[in-house]
Amino acid sequence: LWNGASSADIRADLDQSRDLGVNVVRLDIGWSSLETNGKGQISEWYVGKLDEFMAGAEARGIKVILTLMNTPCWASSAPETLKQGCAGRWWERDVAKYAPTNPQDYADAARFITNRYGTRMAALEIWNEPNPSQDFWRTPDPAGDYVRLVKAAYPAAKAGNPDVPVLAGSLATA
Repeated sequence: LWNGASSADIRADLDQSRDLGVNVVRLDIGWSSLETNGKGQISEWYVGKLDEFMAGAEARGIKVILTLMNTPCWASSAPETLKQGCAGRWWERDVAKYAPTNPQDYADAARFITNRYGTRMAALEIWNEPNPSQDFWRTPDPAGDYVRLVKAAYPAAKAGNPDVPVLAGSLATA
């Protein structure tokens, strides 16, 4: 669901997946795109794109592992020297790679996702590669902060839909 992905791109990718016999795909969901402007302020254009992808996958008999990652600026623990009041192109300053200040904010987004898409999902994955490589998860306490994120997100995701499996993030270079 990257910015440049068109509806035609989404359909073509899903068609190729179906034609290859794929029954599960993994899709990164940018929490930073889902709630860019503040807590609970869901981005209609982004959800529209996600709805399109999910409907297309379902129509082709494909389940989706949704990987919820990337902290919106308002929730990020990035230093203010990077956040700069969330002005300008904060995403280009790696603000989204930082752990959220409050794991419950992320958990609430996880609940929204599992509630909206339910069992059309194969699973919800909590973040991507949350190990100390700093490619996706920046924090002074990677393991501890990830544990806090999982502890908040798991029950929230299950409250959204108890039938959706919840996965801990896969690790880089493992």
